[in-house]
Amino acid sequence: MRPFRRRFRRHFLLGLLACAVLFCVVRVAPWRRLGVGSATSQPRGVEAAKRAEASLLYASLFLRHARGTSLQAAPPEEGQGTRGAGWKLREPASTRAAEAAETNDFPGDFAAANCTMGRCFNAGRCGGDFRVYVYPDNDGVKVSGLYRKILRILRNSPYYTSDPDEACVLVPSWDTLDRDKLSDEYVMKLPSTWLLSHWNGGRNHLFFNLYSGSWPTYFESLDFDPGLAIVAKASFNTASFRQNFDISLPLLHNSHSERGVFPSVMTTRGNLLPIKRRYHLAFKGKRYLYGLGVEPRRSLYHIRNSRDVVMVMTCRHNKNWEKYKDSRCDVDNAEYNRFDYMELLTNSSFCLVPRGRRLGSFRFIESLQSSCIPVSLSNGYILPLDEVIDWHRYSIVVDERHFLQVPHITRSLSTQQVLDMRLWGSWVYETYFSSVDKVVMATIEV
Repeated sequence: MRPFRRRFRRHFLLGLLACAVLFCVVRVAPWRRLGVGSATSQPRGVEAAKRAEASLLYASLFLRHARGTSLQAAPPEEGQGTRGAGWKLREPASTRAAEAAETNDFPGDFAAANCTMGRCFNAGRCGGDFRVYVYPDNDGVKVSGLYRKILRILRNSPYYTSDPDEACVLVPSWDTLDRDKLSDEYVMKLPSTWLLSHWNGGRNHLFFNLYSGSWPTYFESLDFDPGLAIVAKASFNTASFRQNFDISLPLLHNSHSERGVFPSVMTTRGNLLPIKRRYHLAFKGKRYLYGLGVEPRRSLYHIRNSRDVVMVMTCRHNKNWEKYKDSRCDVDNAEYNRFDYMELLTNSSFCLVPRGRRLGSFRFIESLQSSCIPVSLSNGYILPLDEVIDWHRYSIVVDERHFLQVPHITRSLSTQQVLDMRLWGSWVYETYFSSVDKVVMATIEV
């Protein structure tokens, strides 16, 4: 009797399971999804189809999650109306970029954002000696004095070729250094890149830029489409910098020496002793009263003291400053006039380099020139020539939110560490930044 009961129980359970499976198959069958059958069964079939599609979508999502795919809203395809709209699985950017690279099918914006040397640079042009071609000058097109220096250096360099077909890198003669629409150096209308006879979407081209964006956002816009070209640019942000493709430059004054070296204080004056200078930490610059860059400078007075930490700022930096002046402006302006800028740098062990309207600052290489160790306060800033220079050996980088810790960080360094950083910083300046020629050649070599 017991064996019979066990067999009955087992077959009963198997029968229930079979019924459940059959019910599920009927509910998601193709004819039910298409609404075939009676009028009363059609809505039920459509509803079941939606549930089945959702189940399949979730299953696919879990399966693809390990590959890094994402779920994104997708518009309906052409001709579908609202049908077909909803959620679709899209491959990650890296996967889509790799597929595009294999087919050489790059939409412009997508390609520019995902460029690497392997995807956007034709290394086949560089098979022999490394050569650089500079496009002929354009009559009637404005060119700044600094960009004329850059073009002259390239044309007089051992890498120059007058034959574009044998060039590895091609440099347009249009001045793209200053793309701030409010600047006197801004070139109002650049010729279309399509007019470049060897453009090829921008592959193997190189643009130089020091200023991008304008008031009030200073968004990093070049105000032209560089295509697949490499951009050598100052004030690069980590969000827009394409690693191992773009090149970060320092800000250079128009008066920066073309070839004659601007030597550092260390070599011109032998300024090695005393190792501990008159001022431990110093900054002299503008204090913005409104707009971008206010916060990093407005609070610096909290770390100054009456002994060896000097933080002097002025509110006088545009025509409307008095309209926004605060209670500290008169005191700050008076204190500001007491110190000579270069004298303060050369008599300080550490020089604070906070961000301004843009991430970069002239003060960075001016500090190196003065053999003053730069302390960068500029979140997201790609330091100049970061690809070849280990800045942690020659400078200090501090998160803007932790500016109150700067005096403690700098005082925690030993005398030997300060001496080493000062010596090596001076060497970095003279090797890479002491003239426009050094900066341009370092860019080409990178």
